[in-house]
Amino acid sequence: MYILLELLCGVAMLSFGIYLTKSGVLRAAGSRLNVLIARTMSSRIWPVRALFAGLFTTMLVQSSNAAAMLVSSFMAKNLIALTPALIIMLGADLGTALMARILTFDLRALGPLFFTVGVTIFLARRKSRAGKIGRILIGLGLILLALTQIVNSTRPLIQSETTQLILDSIDGEITFAVIFGALLAMLCYSSLAAVLLTAVIANTGHLTLDTGWALVIGANLGSCCLEILGSLGQGVAARRVMLGNTLFKLTVSAIALPLLPVFARLNLPLTPGDQVIWFHLCFNLAVCFGLLPCAHFFAKLLVKLIPEPEAPADESTPLYLDDSALDSPSLAISNAVRESLRLGGFLHEMMRGLS
Repeated sequence: MYILLELLCGVAMLSFGIYLTKSGVLRAAGSRLNVLIARTMSSRIWPVRALFAGLFTTMLVQSSNAAAMLVSSFMAKNLIALTPALIIMLGADLGTALMARILTFDLRALGPLFFTVGVTIFLARRKSRAGKIGRILIGLGLILLALTQIVNSTRPLIQSETTQLILDSIDGEITFAVIFGALLAMLCYSSLAAVLLTAVIANTGHLTLDTGWALVIGANLGSCCLEILGSLGQGVAARRVMLGNTLFKLTVSAIALPLLPVFARLNLPLTPGDQVIWFHLCFNLAVCFGLLPCAHFFAKLLVKLIPEPEAPADESTPLYLDDSALDSPSLAISNAVRESLRLGGFLHEMMRGLS
């Protein structure tokens, strides 16, 4: 029970850290974001700039989910079109893979450092620009602390006999491994935490390499599920970009999954955990640079898959009057009578509300 509470606490810290970082970036940058995005989109090499924007944003906030929320916020304000948003998400996923590689080093001091410095700045100068930067540092510190807590709290679960029995049962079953990886990412609320956990599991020897890599693919798809769920209440534009990011990963996953046994025969001079981390990076590199030229095609497809909702009917527009009926006086008079009765119904409702 205590382990479950620690895990839930880590997920809550991660969610709140993402919220603080997003709100801090929006408050600190303010209207400058509009100018920066406009300059980026007006450049001849805007796809490259959009890609690096997503890359550095994710490396800053430590989470592609946070980057997805930022992109959704910008799209809701009509600051970004669909194609650049898709490219930003490609860069965001690549940034997550790079962070997984970086976080395998000993960076435990960064989380407490960011949190302590951020709280000090925020409390000292809350209403100034420095206070907003302090808010960002608090969010970053919480994200790093949450990732550490999620990984540490789930390690006892991994070492339990029940979990080891589950791992042994899915070993070699690629389909179930993908599903398990997706559930792990959704449970941890982060594909980054799920990949780090998969690296820990791989080092225990309970999984073959191809199964571990299938878990990584599942973690990436599980992150997409979280993004889609988070975009449900954010309008059509946000749903399009999250579904597009999912289609990107599904395309590469369909190509990579049959090749996993072939890749496993390479016998690289790395530990199983390192091979899991490097596979995660190579997978997102393939998604990013393999599908970057297709972003515009995917944008057109998404517009067809998720069309704009129909505008609500204007009750002031005549419903029964038809210019083509003017050649038939009886039909035209009948239409006029029906329209008069409809307007009379509106008048009756208005008068009844006054009585």
